[in-house]
Amino acid sequence: DIIISSTGNVYVSDKGAKRIQVFSSDGIFIGVLGKGGTDDLLQSPTSMDFDKNDMLYALDVKKKSVFIFGTNGMVVKEFGALGEKGSYFEKPVALTVTDNEIFVLDQSGPTIKVFDKQGEYIREFGSPGSKKVRGRGEMVKPIALLAKNNIRIFVSDPGSGRVQELVNVYTPAFLEGVRARGGTRSAMILWNKSPESFVGGYYVYRSDDENGPFEKVAEVGKVAEEVDNGVYVDPGLEPDKPYYYVVTAMAVDGNESWRSKPVKAVPAKYSASPPTDLKAEPQEWSMNLSWEPAAEGHVAYYVIYRQVGDSIKEVGQSEIQSFAAGGLSSDTEYTFLISSVSSDQVESDKTSISVKTAVATRPPIEMDVIKMEDIFSNTYKNYEKEGLGRIKIRNNTMDKIARLKVSFTIKDFMDFPWETEVRDLAPRGEVEVDLKAVFNNRILEVTEDTPVQTRIKLSYYANQEERSYSSNHAINVFDKHKMKWDVRERMAAFVTTKDEVVLEFTRSIITQYRDTSDPLLYGSVFFGALGAYGMTYIIDPSTPYQETSNNVDMVDYLQYPRETLKRKSGDCDDLVILFAAAMESLGIRTKILDIPGHMFMMFEVGKVEKLGKETHDDLFVIYEDGVWIPIEATMVGKTFMEAWEEGSRKYYEWQSKGLVGVMDLRESWVLFKPANLLFTEWRPDEVLRDDIEEMFNEEFQRLRQIRVKLRSKRFIIAIQGNPNDVNAYLQLGIVFAESGEVEEARKSLEKANELDPENPSVVNNLGNLYFMDGMYDDARQAYEDTLEIEPDDPYVWLNLSRSYLRLDMKKEAKEAFNEAYRLDPLVSKKFKGMALELLGPI
Repeated sequence: DIIISSTGNVYVSDKGAKRIQVFSSDGIFIGVLGKGGTDDLLQSPTSMDFDKNDMLYALDVKKKSVFIFGTNGMVVKEFGALGEKGSYFEKPVALTVTDNEIFVLDQSGPTIKVFDKQGEYIREFGSPGSKKVRGRGEMVKPIALLAKNNIRIFVSDPGSGRVQELVNVYTPAFLEGVRARGGTRSAMILWNKSPESFVGGYYVYRSDDENGPFEKVAEVGKVAEEVDNGVYVDPGLEPDKPYYYVVTAMAVDGNESWRSKPVKAVPAKYSASPPTDLKAEPQEWSMNLSWEPAAEGHVAYYVIYRQVGDSIKEVGQSEIQSFAAGGLSSDTEYTFLISSVSSDQVESDKTSISVKTAVATRPPIEMDVIKMEDIFSNTYKNYEKEGLGRIKIRNNTMDKIARLKVSFTIKDFMDFPWETEVRDLAPRGEVEVDLKAVFNNRILEVTEDTPVQTRIKLSYYANQEERSYSSNHAINVFDKHKMKWDVRERMAAFVTTKDEVVLEFTRSIITQYRDTSDPLLYGSVFFGALGAYGMTYIIDPSTPYQETSNNVDMVDYLQYPRETLKRKSGDCDDLVILFAAAMESLGIRTKILDIPGHMFMMFEVGKVEKLGKETHDDLFVIYEDGVWIPIEATMVGKTFMEAWEEGSRKYYEWQSKGLVGVMDLRESWVLFKPANLLFTEWRPDEVLRDDIEEMFNEEFQRLRQIRVKLRSKRFIIAIQGNPNDVNAYLQLGIVFAESGEVEEARKSLEKANELDPENPSVVNNLGNLYFMDGMYDDARQAYEDTLEIEPDDPYVWLNLSRSYLRLDMKKEAKEAFNEAYRLDPLVSKKFKGMALELLGPI
């Protein structure tokens, strides 16, 4: 056998000479092994091999022993021969060496026997075969053996005519020295390196519980020769949480060892170093801070503190290396402290800096009054929505003001300040704010123009401290009678329809005309009542309307309706206000008419759809969808017709020039609500119907005729076009009946009945007409005829019950009312008196 050492020397086994010769790589003889003294050490050296340390292993087939020679050529060990007991070998022919084991091929068997490096027997493997049957691992007459590495061995077997590659399947031993320690969000696991050469790597397992289950988290390769320990770092773990680890060894092409005992590691949280190199750039009311970041790179954010006396308070946080500290006072020294907070919320020590803010040349917040109006106390409600002033607010700081409160008050006239809030006023930003006011009723007690001081206050919080600034502004509160004509709709505030004085006076007149329910007649009655009351027109000598109306900056003096009644006089605007308040209190729509230098009004008497669009020689005004009567209110004391005719003349004269202004009171009240006047016990003298009719009775008769003519004209035209128009006769009869023209109403209704005897509306209205004229039996008959046609109308049954009562037929009346109640139970609530009399308690 010939082999070469790692140094290049050549070793030759010489069985005949019973020795091993050594030559250099150049063929120069160096020496011999196994020959010494008189006795030969070796008898028949046949097979040799070196291990990784250049130890020489030689098989002596005659002695049936293996000799181990050190690098100095001296025998270190001999094994195999058992003395008198024989040998481990019967017919050894070859050997090979790995890092940990010695393999000897013995033809007896044949088998391969394995020993450790100390020559201790470990195991053997292999089985006999034949030339015909050649199983895996079976040998017939093997002659040579070669270790490719620690795992694979080649066997040359001429007897079976083949070379087999055999693999050693190892199971590593249980690992020793496994330990673990926590790092920053990680764990380090260490173990003693396996001494077994066939170990090719290690498996690391992890669990949340000491008793498992364990999950493999890493495969670690073979540990280097010069390293004593295996190591693995497990990253990305949760801090302050225990983890458990076991480690196994894995043989190359072999098995895995048993798991080691569990070891525990608890990862730590990320910590951060304090920021460094703090810098501060002072402003007037703020400080711009900056710094260098912590070195670790695990910083989530920074916390900024400010020294306040002996304590510190947090003023903000920043994810970047800068912060603007606001809400400071100018020309003042401040100490700021900054810390780093890691991603695991571990806060570092604080780094401090002290700097003085710049000297301010202006306040942090400024306010300019853009507009501040004098107050007209009569329209005090309007200031709740429309306001009375406007201010501009400027933020001079470099900080956003999140919530800026604006309050406005006038002492004595406001129970509470009016307040609003400005959100997120930007640094160096501006905003305009309307000032509004909610006044108490004391403002109506102002009897002369009064100068007052308004107070505007701005307040906000900076660094948990309130900052406030205020300003005063002088304005006038005008007497409740004053107004300017720049906004003519202000006048609506004087039209106090709900004033008890106006309501009682108006209704005391109208209730005397229960036979009247028409706007035209209501208007004429009230106008006549004012004349009978002694109302007169007087021009205001100080501020006549013809002067003030054309000068929007001049302050005019207006009277409330109660005051005009009390003084029994007023100029054109006062009389218009009084008449409009009375009409609106009755639910009659009015409009104020304005022409150059003068004011009058008109009121609605009906809709175009019922009265038509005929103006009757420009006596009526067709406006929007209504029919209107213009009235010259200054002609109070004269007849209604004269005031009407004059109002119509002025309207059409100026309307042709496009100079008639129309103001809708109800629309104006949206902005200028009627004033709530203080209670007064004064009431005007009562005006009796006899007094009115003594002066204007003939006119009322004429007006009734006009009313009938107005309301009946379209039905007369319809009849002229179609003499058999039943509905036209029916409606004409209703118009005549409502106007007290009973005979004409009867003629029209009887004509309608003649044309259509089966029309229940015609027959029922005939009954109503007979009832009004006291012809109760005729009324009964008409109602009974109606029910023959329309038996399910509860109100015809009700009319029949009323007729029976007048005819003293109480039993029949009760039966009729019961039927009405059956058809519609609500009749008992609408006619409670009859229900109580005929049905008993309801």
